[in-house]
Amino acid sequence: MTFNYFIEYYSAMTSADPRQLDSVFSALGDPVRLAIVESLSANVSGQATVNDLASLFPISLQAVSRHIKVLEAAGVVAQERDGRHRPVSLVQRNRR
Repeated sequence: MTFNYFIEYYSAMTSADPRQLDSVFSALGDPVRLAIVESLSANVSGQATVNDLASLFPISLQAVSRHIKVLEAAGVVAQERDGRHRPVSLVQRNRR
């Protein structure tokens, strides 16, 4: 069982673009950004507004927005426009 998991992990890592992996790991290296991703993954609806996420941290709304932009540039989260609201959600990826 462990051997099969290793083969699947290895094939997924070798087929991915190293620059993309660097940007994802760099984005998740910050504790606030990691907490944002954890919060989104724990949320039942899978999305939250910037104000909802900002209420979790003792930092400004602008700082949370910057963290979300970094996660968005790395392809970890996406923001849609829903009228005046801009919900943030995790990007769904297909597992091979």
